[in-house]
Amino acid sequence: MANPKPLSSLEAEFRRCLRRIDPVTDAGNGQSLADAAASLIAADAMQAEVTPEAAARIPDAELMAGMTAIADLLRGGVTKVVALPFGTKARWINHGLVTVGDQRYVMVDIWGGMHREHEAPASQVGPNLEMFLAELKHETEGQACRGLGMPVVITEEGSVDAYSLHFAPCAAAGGASLNVPIERPINQLPHDAFDLIVKLMAYAMEIFWSQRSSLARRARSAKTTFETEAALAGTEAAGLNLVDFWSKPFEVVDFTGETMPEQLTLYIGLQTFDAALRPGVEHWLMPGKAQARVAMQEAVRAHVGKAKRLKQAGALCVEGLAATILEAAPGGSIPVLRRLSQRMATDVVLPISRGRQLVSRLYWSNGTIKAWQIAHERVQFRDEEVTLCDLAMPNAIADGLVGRRLDEIIDMPMPCAARFRWVERRSEGALVLRLHDVFHDIDFASGEIGEAIPF
Repeated sequence: MANPKPLSSLEAEFRRCLRRIDPVTDAGNGQSLADAAASLIAADAMQAEVTPEAAARIPDAELMAGMTAIADLLRGGVTKVVALPFGTKARWINHGLVTVGDQRYVMVDIWGGMHREHEAPASQVGPNLEMFLAELKHETEGQACRGLGMPVVITEEGSVDAYSLHFAPCAAAGGASLNVPIERPINQLPHDAFDLIVKLMAYAMEIFWSQRSSLARRARSAKTTFETEAALAGTEAAGLNLVDFWSKPFEVVDFTGETMPEQLTLYIGLQTFDAALRPGVEHWLMPGKAQARVAMQEAVRAHVGKAKRLKQAGALCVEGLAATILEAAPGGSIPVLRRLSQRMATDVVLPISRGRQLVSRLYWSNGTIKAWQIAHERVQFRDEEVTLCDLAMPNAIADGLVGRRLDEIIDMPMPCAARFRWVERRSEGALVLRLHDVFHDIDFASGEIGEAIPF
């Protein structure tokens, strides 16, 4: 897959210069270190507000020094923070993930260079995935669990996309499928992260295979419980059907080396309404036998509630902060709403200043469009909650923020009249501010956002 976004003239010039200096060194993912360094130094120049003409005159020695620092940074070396040639700080966050100022950049194996995280694909193909699967086959060679086959990549959209490696249904496990959530897409990782993931995946396959008979019994019991509760609900549960079973050995595989195996959990997949109130599949955790009935009763209630809401006028709405972002979206709200009519989430990029952007994730939750966004390293937005990190502020001043407008407190790229209704100080210097809950009707055809409605 070709990179759909052309290089800026400055990044292209940096690539040319750095490839001339070092045409062979690998960035750690099979792509050129020179290209990765060019991306980050170009981002450095933009955030420092250096003109392309001035930036292009940087001496080769300074470019080379910047590339050397970036090489150490990408390998997660001793230095986790470096100053780039134009003065912007770059930080190592995780394998293949760094920040330049307040923007997050990741590797992409099929593109080369470094790319803003929200623009990078979670690809289902590519050299990284091929290499990973080859290593997994080698790790499990001769083991009975190889009967599970090899996984495929699946991505579930939401406030944060859930990326996982998924196996075909296993008849010996009652049709359950092994599902292993991964913290980051494999195509955005350097090769040195593979060893840990391969070993955890091999363990997951082994433990799933060894417990296949138990999983089959649990799946049969879950099926019976679901059918009983659906029958009790009668016609109100129309359209609610069992689709599949997933089993997960981990909550998520991260890259700290501290991922702990858990008892295999079982999820039941039900055909119902998704977060946008469209027909879709939701997976519900099936706890122990004693709690399984309660879980299925809740699943039936949720389905019935969504079905009733769909019959009401104005079933779909947008939360206050998300409405503000929609109205400010470049190109207007209609293209964004068109994407949301087909997907579970989409990103809106709002320019703040030269080289800086506010990336907002708009996503569906129970028929409501909500917002999750990161303004910069110290400010995070989630739904109607704003978190200010590492902020030294006396309690008297913090309490005085109640009733103030959001755009009076934080540099926003658009007017935002939402007001804070309470403030809470949490551990590690975080200050959490809650906005007043406001919801609006929305017309998908016209993009018109209505007046606030009671909810």
